[in-house]
Amino acid sequence: MRLPSKMKRRLPWRAALGITLALSVLAKPSCGAATEKIPAHQWTSYLQVRGTVPEGEGGYLALRRLKAFGSGPVGQKGSYYIQFIYKDGNRSNTDGRLFLQEAWLKQAVAGGTLTLGQLKPPFGLERFISDTVLPLIDRSQATDRLVPNGSLGRSFARDLGLQWDGSLGSVGYSAGAFLGNGANETIHGIGPLLVFRLLWDATSTLPSAGAVPKGVSPQASARRFGMAAAVSWRRDRGLNLSGQLPGSRVLGYRRFIGRDVRETLGFSLTDRNATLQAEGFFAQYHSGEPGLPSTSATGGYVQAAYRWPHGWESAIRLETLNAGFAGPSADSLTAWTVGITDRLRGDREKLQLNYTREQVGGPRGSQRIWLLQYQRYLLD
Repeated sequence: MRLPSKMKRRLPWRAALGITLALSVLAKPSCGAATEKIPAHQWTSYLQVRGTVPEGEGGYLALRRLKAFGSGPVGQKGSYYIQFIYKDGNRSNTDGRLFLQEAWLKQAVAGGTLTLGQLKPPFGLERFISDTVLPLIDRSQATDRLVPNGSLGRSFARDLGLQWDGSLGSVGYSAGAFLGNGANETIHGIGPLLVFRLLWDATSTLPSAGAVPKGVSPQASARRFGMAAAVSWRRDRGLNLSGQLPGSRVLGYRRFIGRDVRETLGFSLTDRNATLQAEGFFAQYHSGEPGLPSTSATGGYVQAAYRWPHGWESAIRLETLNAGFAGPSADSLTAWTVGITDRLRGDREKLQLNYTREQVGGPRGSQRIWLLQYQRYLLD
């Protein structure tokens, strides 16, 4: 959903920060008996400031994210969620503009819940982990590019649509129908985008080993294992997929006509304060235009993280991405990332340092990048 044209103009950091603070203050929940039985209307906000230093190049400082978001009740069984985002200095086409990133209404009905609005299609695991709690600064490139609306204009991986969620025992399922254009993009007859996901979550209590050490998460007493599988199908009529497939613009993927089909399979295992997570993504682009070749893309990652006492966390990830085009392409990527986090006040305030070594096909070859990011919730 795009904001009015006046809001599309570049906003200085101070103006965006002022808007965020104002929303946080005006919508701050009231205290008293009235809020005890009914969930309060709550708003909060946070910012992330990032320094990026590619090895051998000049570094730059950016406002990675400034978000304000809120939720509250609608009637007896409904709820709403609204989220705004502003970012600047990231060398991105979404810099310097205020966007309505997410907005939906959810209603509990017999057998499940129905959600309507601008939201993330139910595809993948990592895509649904908030950027405020990621053990590494960024998500994997496979997640960023190969979910249905990944790297799709100004969509922020969201879309306009309808989603149904239900469960059968320990297995949850989600089915959604979306316009397929991506949020904040012009609606021009693409779609529909159909998505279906299965989630299995198993949690067991571990034998007690005494009190949890200071600074270690209380979840240390539980073991959790989950798996997710999803598939999507979309009809494409002039959809710009060149952001998902680097190097494909010259082939005509900036205005792709045909259909794209995707599958993903992943798991996450948490044992005390250690987490192991992995996902694989598979995408097929079936061209319906003479002269435009069909192609496929694959990618995935394996990531391990550990939360130490006194607020420290470390993580390591191996990821791959291959844009297809008759085997390994000049745009294939293999990357290692290691990171350490000082959780000064949990996820309310923390400092993260990451080092990434990428091996990229084509003339770029290898690349090394340092990232330093500071995160803080506002008006704690």
